Amino acid sequence: MMKILKKSNWRIRSRKGPKFEIMEKPAEPQKKPVRDLKSLPTRQYIDQTVAPILLKGLQTLAKERPPDPVNFLANYLLQNKSRNDENPSAAPAENS
Repeated sequence: MMKILKKSNWRIRSRKGPKFEIMEKPAEPQKKPVRDLKSLPTRQYIDQTVAPILLKGLQTLAKERPPDPVNFLANYLLQNKSRNDENPSAAPAENS
């Protein structure tokens, strides 16, 4: 029986006995090109492009409850767009 152990950037495959074979971890998939986005179904397109930043903006909107929520959300999306494009997992800056 073969086991795959994951540790940082390496995978170690062990077989019965003390011998080990070290292999490089496969490269992480890159962002999809624009033409691939056009071929996605509507739900997947929105989930991959707009939903993450929109949900973060709505969370901030709910916390701060500004007097002009539409303008607040529009400004939030514009101010944090580049952060979302560069690193989707990064938390955007709070909007005042």
